Amino acid sequence: MRAKKENSKCNSDIVIGIDPDIGKSGYAVLDRKQQVVVSVSNLELAQLFGVIKADYDLYKMRGLSVVVVVEAAYL
Repeated sequence: MRAKKENSKCNSDIVIGIDPDIGKSGYAVLDRKQQVVVSVSNLELAQLFGVIKADYDLYKMRGLSVVVVVEAAYL
Protein backbone atom coordinates (compact mmCIF):
# COMPACT_ATOMS: atom_id res chain seq x y z
CA MET A 1 0.00 0.00 0.00
CA ARG A 2 1.48 3.34 -1.00
CA ALA A 3 0.18 6.67 0.29
CA LYS A 4 -0.81 9.03 -2.48
CA LYS A 5 -2.30 12.51 -2.33
CA GLU A 6 -4.73 12.89 -5.17
CA ASN A 7 -7.52 15.31 -6.04
CA SER A 8 -8.90 13.46 -9.06
CA LYS A 9 -12.08 11.41 -9.15
CA CYS A 10 -11.87 7.99 -7.56
CA ASN A 11 -12.22 5.17 -10.09
CA SER A 12 -11.46 2.31 -7.71
CA ASP A 13 -13.84 -0.60 -7.21
CA ILE A 14 -13.47 -0.45 -3.42
CA VAL A 15 -13.06 2.65 -1.27
CA ILE A 16 -11.83 2.19 2.29
CA GLY A 17 -12.52 5.35 4.30
CA ILE A 18 -10.92 6.25 7.60
CA ASP A 19 -11.87 9.09 9.95
CA PRO A 20 -9.05 9.13 12.52
CA ASP A 21 -9.62 10.14 16.12
CA ILE A 22 -7.78 9.87 19.43
CA GLY A 23 -9.97 7.17 21.02
CA LYS A 24 -11.48 5.27 18.14
CA SER A 25 -11.38 5.87 14.42
CA GLY A 26 -14.27 5.55 12.01
CA TYR A 27 -13.84 2.87 9.33
CA ALA A 28 -16.02 2.21 6.31
CA VAL A 29 -15.80 0.14 3.14
CA LEU A 30 -17.75 1.12 0.02
CA ASP A 31 -18.17 -1.22 -2.94
CA ARG A 32 -18.57 1.21 -5.84
CA LYS A 33 -19.40 -1.53 -8.37
CA GLN A 34 -22.34 -2.82 -6.33
CA GLN A 35 -23.10 0.65 -4.91
CA VAL A 36 -23.31 -0.68 -1.37
CA VAL A 37 -21.61 0.08 1.95
CA VAL A 38 -19.93 -3.18 2.93
CA SER A 39 -19.03 -2.27 6.51
CA VAL A 40 -18.98 0.58 9.01
CA SER A 41 -17.29 0.44 12.41
CA ASN A 42 -15.33 2.27 15.11
CA LEU A 43 -11.92 0.76 15.82
CA GLU A 44 -9.01 1.44 18.12
CA LEU A 45 -5.73 2.21 16.37
CA ALA A 46 -4.19 -1.26 16.82
CA GLN A 47 -7.34 -2.93 15.43
CA LEU A 48 -7.58 -0.42 12.60
CA PHE A 49 -4.20 -1.32 11.07
CA GLY A 50 -5.02 -5.03 11.06
CA VAL A 51 -8.46 -4.55 9.53
CA ILE A 52 -7.17 -2.21 6.81
CA LYS A 53 -4.46 -4.70 5.83
CA ALA A 54 -6.84 -7.68 5.86
CA ASP A 55 -9.55 -5.93 3.82
CA TYR A 56 -7.04 -4.44 1.37
CA ASP A 57 -5.41 -7.84 0.76
CA LEU A 58 -8.80 -9.57 0.41
CA TYR A 59 -10.10 -7.18 -2.25
CA LYS A 60 -6.79 -7.14 -4.15
CA MET A 61 -6.80 -10.96 -4.15
CA ARG A 62 -10.26 -10.81 -5.74
CA GLY A 63 -8.82 -8.64 -8.51
CA LEU A 64 -10.53 -5.42 -7.40
CA SER A 65 -8.89 -2.02 -7.32
CA VAL A 66 -8.72 -0.48 -3.85
CA VAL A 67 -8.10 3.03 -2.60
CA VAL A 68 -7.70 4.02 1.07
CA VAL A 69 -8.94 7.52 1.88
CA VAL A 70 -8.07 9.21 5.17
CA GLU A 71 -10.09 12.23 6.27
CA ALA A 72 -7.69 14.98 7.31
CA ALA A 73 -9.65 18.14 8.11
CA TYR A 74 -6.65 19.57 9.92
CA LEU A 75 -4.71 20.01 6.66
